[in-house]
Amino acid sequence: SSSSSSSSSSKVVKNRSDVTPDDVLYISPYSHVPFDGTVTSDPKDCYVDESIVTGESTPVAKVKGSKVIGGSVNQAKGWNMVVEADCASYVERIIKSVQEAQLNRAPIELYADRISSIFAPTIIAIAALTFLVWLSTGHTVFMSFLRSISVVVVACPCALGLATPTAVMVGCGVGAKEGLLIR
Repeated sequence: SSSSSSSSSSKVVKNRSDVTPDDVLYISPYSHVPFDGTVTSDPKDCYVDESIVTGESTPVAKVKGSKVIGGSVNQAKGWNMVVEADCASYVERIIKSVQEAQLNRAPIELYADRISSIFAPTIIAIAALTFLVWLSTGHTVFMSFLRSISVVVVACPCALGLATPTAVMVGCGVGAKEGLLIR
């Protein structure tokens, strides 16, 4: 693990589950901070790389009473810290929040799904009906198909806007496999 004994008041950690809130841990030079906590010793020239959370590449100076984030890296001399009451680190809480957000759907998303579950089949039915009506009135299959596609394009232009570039890309890929260069 990233901590070892420095004095009689700090704890040697072999397993994360052995740590309890308010334990004092020694953070060795250039090791990871295992938990969120507060610096209890007064280190001289102590810097911690907190880029795991902040994205800032410049290490942050720490003094006695400074908060440290679990997962950050001690960049200099060793020091003692006391583990926060909640042993879950700040990074673990961020991960849990992101996972919960991914599992839960926004109300507007549910509403859009409900509308599209009715709208899309209705448009397809109207397009099929258009095809049949045009075909039954003596028009060619091509003209009937053209009119039914027009219904879909007018009703769902965004679907065509997404599908067209995809179809062109797939067509160019198939052509390339067959040795054709399509511009």
